[in-house]
Amino acid sequence: MGAPATGRRVVLGLGYEARYGVPGTETQGYDPNLPVSGALQGTEVPRGTVNRSGFAVRGVPGPKGGDFEWGFPLAAELVLPYLYHLVGQVVIDQPEPGVYRYVFAATASPAETSFHGLMGLPPVTVMQMQGIRFGELSFQLGDNVPIPVRLKGSVGHGGRVGRAEAQPGNSGAYTLGPQIRGVLADPEAGDVWIEVSRDVAGGGLRFRVEQTPGAPTFAGPETDVLLDLDGLADWQNLQGADGSDLGIWKENKDPLELCWVGDAAALADLDVGDRFRFAAPGTWGAPALPILGGVLLFTSAHCEVRVRAAGSADPWRTVARKDATFTLTTPLEPQRDRPTKYVATMPRTGEWTDTLQVTRAYTDEFFYSAMEQRSRLEVATDFLGRQLGTGAFRESILWRRASCVVEAAGAPVSGETILDETIQVRAETDDAANPPTEITVITDLDWSPPA
Repeated sequence: MGAPATGRRVVLGLGYEARYGVPGTETQGYDPNLPVSGALQGTEVPRGTVNRSGFAVRGVPGPKGGDFEWGFPLAAELVLPYLYHLVGQVVIDQPEPGVYRYVFAATASPAETSFHGLMGLPPVTVMQMQGIRFGELSFQLGDNVPIPVRLKGSVGHGGRVGRAEAQPGNSGAYTLGPQIRGVLADPEAGDVWIEVSRDVAGGGLRFRVEQTPGAPTFAGPETDVLLDLDGLADWQNLQGADGSDLGIWKENKDPLELCWVGDAAALADLDVGDRFRFAAPGTWGAPALPILGGVLLFTSAHCEVRVRAAGSADPWRTVARKDATFTLTTPLEPQRDRPTKYVATMPRTGEWTDTLQVTRAYTDEFFYSAMEQRSRLEVATDFLGRQLGTGAFRESILWRRASCVVEAAGAPVSGETILDETIQVRAETDDAANPPTEITVITDLDWSPPA
């Protein structure tokens, strides 16, 4: 019996995909807030038949996918990729050297982004994940403690076969992969090896495949790279030197697939003889991932909540809150429109919502009156941190809701202590159809969304 995995050693990294389900940018490592849950789960569906036994009949392998939830501390630098993912557009400027301002305004037609990832539970397992999208970002203010941002979404594909390891003798400059996914039918038969047998300049990319516990000889046939309608390499089934499928093609269809990521210029960086090794499940460990260090972690002490009548120039009213919960939601609907048990696409459906729930001591009827009158409020929540550059700007997250409806306001009596009023507001567009939410992040990190 081996050593058990513990939550203290979780390894987690995410990076943008080149397109849905196809890894792109480098994986960024995180020191996550627990809990973390993310794995591909297989299902079985009823066979639809009965037999004379009167007992349950063996099912048939059904859809495969999984939920993904994790957290990270609220920091200006860390939240940028995920605000862009949920909001869908950003305007970037540099108000002074070394200071960057990112303005995220909600849009009805957001950019479609997705993530690939790696999660390790040492010393037991490491899993690659692809086609990750998040439908909810939320965080709750505590009592002067770091604020964990929670992301909830789904995983579309992945597997436990290792990442591509370029071999020391490679002469090409290709660094984008190739990428692999699915299930290796017989891990005991060794690692999977790929060798480029014809390059782009030689008439189009071809490669050979071999699974072996030792040194490969690549005596099998050549395989042409499969291209999609846009001329980009697509996922394709892998077969060994003897022509046998390396994945599962039985009733539980779960093939092992390869994709040569990149456009024609990127694939031209491959040379004949370039080799890549993919370690069998259980034989590789989580790689060291780059961690973004030196970030300022916001706490409730950095946050101020202010309100006033929407569309007015009235003085701001500061809300002396005990805690607050921020929630951005854009529902996802996984689609399986290809011959696979995995998710093929994950479009956003339903209404984009931004809500803020605040708890405060019950001292006046301001919010109850706004709810009663159905009047609208402008709500500003500012996280203000250290000075940057010349000192004219602070590291900050400035959350603006130009028009909010008060959905709930109440102070239940549960004892003889001071009553707490819980207020929930939801951002909405106004008569001019302006975005319901605008979030400005100011930091010294030079960041760009995916091209």
